Amino acid sequence: MIRNAPVLLACAASVTALMISACTSASASKDQTSEPVMPVTEGYIAERADLFQWATRAEYVPAQPEARSTYISAIAQLATLYGALPVEQYKQMYAQAIDTSDADYTGFNVFDRDEDLARPGYRHFKTPNTDTLYLNAWLDLTDGPVLITVPATDGRFYTVNFLDAYGNATNISTSTRGSDGGTYLIATTGWEGEAPPGSEIFRVTTPYQWVLGRVFTTGGDDLDIARAYQKEFTITPSRPDAADGDISHFPSPVVQTPADFFTVLDFIIDTNGLPVQETALISQFASLGIGGAASVEEALSNPAMAAGAAEGYGEGWRVILGSAGRAGTMVGTWRVPTDAGRYGFNYITRSGFIRATGANVITEYYPFGSSFDSDGEMLDGSKSAYEVTLPTEPPVEYFWSLILYDARTAELHDNPIDKYQIGDRTEGLQYNSDGSLTIRLQNERPDDVPVANWLPVPDGPFYLALRNQGAAPEIYNGEWVPGPVTKLPAPQPAP
Repeated sequence: MIRNAPVLLACAASVTALMISACTSASASKDQTSEPVMPVTEGYIAERADLFQWATRAEYVPAQPEARSTYISAIAQLATLYGALPVEQYKQMYAQAIDTSDADYTGFNVFDRDEDLARPGYRHFKTPNTDTLYLNAWLDLTDGPVLITVPATDGRFYTVNFLDAYGNATNISTSTRGSDGGTYLIATTGWEGEAPPGSEIFRVTTPYQWVLGRVFTTGGDDLDIARAYQKEFTITPSRPDAADGDISHFPSPVVQTPADFFTVLDFIIDTNGLPVQETALISQFASLGIGGAASVEEALSNPAMAAGAAEGYGEGWRVILGSAGRAGTMVGTWRVPTDAGRYGFNYITRSGFIRATGANVITEYYPFGSSFDSDGEMLDGSKSAYEVTLPTEPPVEYFWSLILYDARTAELHDNPIDKYQIGDRTEGLQYNSDGSLTIRLQNERPDDVPVANWLPVPDGPFYLALRNQGAAPEIYNGEWVPGPVTKLPAPQPAP
């Protein structure tokens, strides 16, 4: 059984995120499917059977050392796949909400507002956009709900993205709630009570939540206007002193050994609960000290157990690193991460997003991502220049942008002209006679295309993210797709 873990009554909400990796394959895996994977049978409810009894003890662990190590290795590998993204998010939560010595510390239930657009070295997470001002907070709902106030934004795009402890997300946004503003009581699915007058209950799955808000700005003179809206997003805890509670029970986020990793995962499950459908799976982790009577330290004190855990942990990370960036649907040289954030029981898919936490729902923005060219080779500014042609500007309700990231850091590419995207706000773009738009991607400033059409690339591997905020049906149904990223011929030496 899961000790002290509240059972969640709902699975993850539908979400998406962008995950582009230097490990991305040039072709879609044959085992990918566009249909949702659901249980094929309804199963049975044991409690309704006559005289049915559950096991009274935890799973038997083999006594023979080699067999014990083999068994624990298998369990540890699955636990690693299961926990990779939750543990990564925990590290971010610890820095911002728990560790008072960290430069990013704000505490629980407090917005940290970035008053400028993301730039190279953005500190909160990888692969940020350059279209919105961010609001960043971690909620602690263990003592009850909090109130989040959203101002009227007069049609300006905003989103308040909630991510539970396992990376599943849902949104309050211009798309889902309009731009008239409102007050929302953020409560877990197990909380019983009524919302204060004038507020609406918004249910989330786990008591620890990452809130990632975004407020659109065109930059320049519009920045001050966007900042004014940003300041009106507020969090009011149910108890004013809730953020000042004891933090000694939070484990260290420093993961140097398998035991460190499994200790953090044990805490995540113990304090957040999990979907009822995962109870049988997580009960198997008890042999590692996850959700069991013994602690991780106690469970792995046996040498055979420790050896098996180390082997399985290593194998799990080999699977994760070998699978990163492969989830989704291929469209030419572009990948659409259709199930990013709505992971269900697809733990390899979930673990592949550890470099792109902070997922947004696919109905908020429809992303195309690419890290390889039409020849199947990784994009690399030290080896070639490239072009990509959009058949028209992407049909969107709010905005679109093509943003470039250094694959070595998953951050915006630092370049001499401070240009990080081309989008609907880029001035001076030159279109082709048929209305298409060709964008040059190269390291040095080109002399054969307008500077507006040029996006500087690093002297090494990079990847692209084409974000479409408020995508039109033509994007969702595949009528509009970006052209392939093509390699340009190497310049010929002068005769």
